[in-house]
Order: sequence, then C-alpha cells, then structure tokens
Amino acid sequence: MIYRFKVKFEEDDDFIAVIETSVKQSFYHMHDIIQEAIGFNKKQEASMYTSNDNWKPLKEFEIPTNYAELIADGSALPSISKFIIDPYQKFLYLADKENEWILEIELMKIDQSVDGQSYPRIVRTEGFPPKQFIAQPIPDDEMEDAPEFEIPSMPSLEDPIPKAPSSEKKKDNESAEDFNLDDFPDLDEIDELDLSDEMDE
Repeated sequence: MIYRFKVKFEEDDDFIAVIETSVKQSFYHMHDIIQEAIGFNKKQEASMYTSNDNWKPLKEFEIPTNYAELIADGSALPSISKFIIDPYQKFLYLADKENEWILEIELMKIDQSVDGQSYPRIVRTEGFPPKQFIAQPIPDDEMEDAPEFEIPSMPSLEDPIPKAPSSEKKKDNESAEDFNLDDFPDLDEIDELDLSDEMDE
C-alpha cells in the first residue's frame, strides 16, 4: 500500500508536487522526497508537523541533517501511518528552519503499490518552486566600510591652458629663426615684377 500526497508552499500556489510514500515509511522518507521535488539542498534542519483541518501545527517531528544515515542504519523512525487518522490527513512541513520555508501536505488517496516501483517517489510536479536562498541587501554600516573610488575631476574653463613641453617650444623657436624676411622683395618693388611670362604658361 502507498500514500499519495499533494504538496505546495504555504503562500505560493504556483508550484504543486505529487509524491508517494510506502505506508511503512517515515517522515524522514517524506522529507527526502519533498526536498528533491522542490530542489532544496537537503542540508538544512527541518521539521514535520501533524495538523488539524485549518493547518494549525500540532505535534512536531524534527528532521536532523544526518537523517539519511539514520534511514540507512535502519533506526526506529517516526512512521507516517501512525498519524493518518483522516482520509484527507494534513501535515505541515518546515523544509528549512533557518529560512522558514513552510509547505502544506495533504493526503490525496491510499492506493496499491506498483510492482517493481521504489518508494518514496515523485509522481509529478507543476510549475516552478521558489529559490531556497534569497540574496539579502547589504546593510548600511557595511556599505560605509566599502572602498571608495575617486572620480577624476574634469578641467574647468577657468583653468589656465597647460604650457607646451620645452622640446616643442624649442622646435617652434627654431622654425621662427629660419624664417627670413630678406628672402621676400620689398613691397615697393612688387609693381616692378614682370609676371607676364608665368601667366602665359
């Protein structure tokens, strides 16, 4: 015999998982298969709770981080079947105590197991589960300790124009000295120049 459960996040109807467990299995087995269905890392402490019809938590069953070793060792574990007292039995599941992810688990049906099928198992999922870890904003006091980067200032129109390097000034002076006014005719002699031959060409 198997139990078929519907699992969803307490405040998020966009994701639903349907899982099955054997009637002989424990809340540790249920925890493991739900963690797989929602994509959590299975490393956080968790708890399973019995619940009334109004989703009020009653009896708690803590799931330690070494639960897989306890399953493998065959240790005595809290059995699911001892707490199925209603055809639509409800449980609450705190999947990650540190980050307070709460899921609602509701029994859908009790059915015959399938030969050759291993349990627990995921029957199907619908939608996408939320991310387990949400990035937290950096506190203001930590922002104050962050290194500051100096932004270079733009030159002002009132700033003096930087002088050219001495090598450029020297070059300008040399070109000025090579310029000789004696190479040009006097302005008074311009009228006497005969440019007719050059114009004919």
